[in-house]
Amino acid sequence: EVRQFGQLFDQFGESRDIEVDGRTVFMASGISGLQIFDVSDPANPELSGSYENNPDFTSGVSVRNPFVFIADRRGGLRIINYSDRENLVEVGFLDTPGDALGVDVLNDLVVIADGREGGVRIIDVSDPENPREIANIDTPGDACAAMIFRNLVYIADGRSGLLVYEIDPPGEPRLAISFDTPGYLYDVVAQGRWIYLADGTGGVIIVDISNGRAEVRSSFDTDNCAKKIDVWFDSVYVADDEGGLLILDFTDMDRPILRGSLELPGRSMG
Repeated sequence: EVRQFGQLFDQFGESRDIEVDGRTVFMASGISGLQIFDVSDPANPELSGSYENNPDFTSGVSVRNPFVFIADRRGGLRIINYSDRENLVEVGFLDTPGDALGVDVLNDLVVIADGREGGVRIIDVSDPENPREIANIDTPGDACAAMIFRNLVYIADGRSGLLVYEIDPPGEPRLAISFDTPGYLYDVVAQGRWIYLADGTGGVIIVDISNGRAEVRSSFDTDNCAKKIDVWFDSVYVADDEGGLLILDFTDMDRPILRGSLELPGRSMG
């Protein structure tokens, strides 16, 4: 049974992306910028910090203590120090040519999914006050989301499907794998050989890249439009737009099972 036991209403923005670090939740809240919640008591989440001086629309969030990296559409990459929850401070930013929709950080590297105009930007944040772009990937699609895992960048490129680039060295990205999905690819999560895809009306697709190419291993047809995806062991969590939250069990890859679902009052975007 899936049940909602805690809620906090935000009347000023809309949740587009979310990241959890222990008992702290970081939320990209559109026009309301960044919001940070303490969920020590999940039934009573408390707002512990916010940054609302974002210039545009905060669409993506990724965390590397003590910094939060946000994708702020026309505002590009913004870097926020959250050490003092009562006084969040922007320490650096980098304007990008497109619409910064998604962000991921690994060590001193950040990737920005910069929409149709900007592709994917690879940024050195070893000095957070002076982020420096070291490479860009001109993708054929819409660059909705990007993820770094080891020496690879995984890109959800909208109508162009999945792209995987080697970044060894980071300044010289090289296309390793491309895979055209049946839907519109909104999100990607890499877990070793398995790549989990939120493919819009194409549902959830899992591909195997162990042989140097993408091969479909399993899929699940969601009722609505799979927008975001996350993975915990064999459980796959899907934000299915007007379909709310779905929890899928892929223990048996040949027979994925819907374990639970929850209708939500809005559109489930992240």
